[in-house]
Amino acid sequence: TTVVEGGQARNVKLSGGGYAEMAVDGAGNLYFSRQNYTPAAGYGNDSVCRISPSGVVTTVAGGGTVLPGDNASLGATTAKLDSMTAGLPFTVDSAGNIYIYDATMNNNNTSPNNGPRIRKVDTNGQMTTIAGAGTTFVEGGQAMNVKLRGGGYAEMAVDGAGNLYFSRQNYTPAAGYGND
Repeated sequence: TTVVEGGQARNVKLSGGGYAEMAVDGAGNLYFSRQNYTPAAGYGNDSVCRISPSGVVTTVAGGGTVLPGDNASLGATTAKLDSMTAGLPFTVDSAGNIYIYDATMNNNNTSPNNGPRIRKVDTNGQMTTIAGAGTTFVEGGQAMNVKLRGGGYAEMAVDGAGNLYFSRQNYTPAAGYGND
């Protein structure tokens, strides 16, 4: 079968191919990303799901139809998310907040130069943008005011002090990929 909200994880069919991110929070919940693929629509609209210690699976982010804005909060499961690769990059902190590297284009901008964003899903299920709304990458700049490059894969981690770390791809149309 497919992912059924509130169903037992052992009965869930995982869709999409390739790599999936996984993480565990302080309460023992297992999180995983999945690609939502259909032959008609193709890839896109990815999601993050949680499996509780008792084996119940729940979608906690993505799978919706609303493009997240940069200055708004919305219910995380109403958001449309896209990894542009296999496996939506994310991490979970000790409090259960989820940080997602979302490559979905914003504000109806279809330009690949619009760039990805880092979204935070708080423990109440609300999603906000915390990084990537700027026009250039400035070392030491405020996270919301920098541009994150590339639509490809990124690794993410949160340390014990709550600092978020991520890798980023450097891509320019003239030079291609490199200097990550």
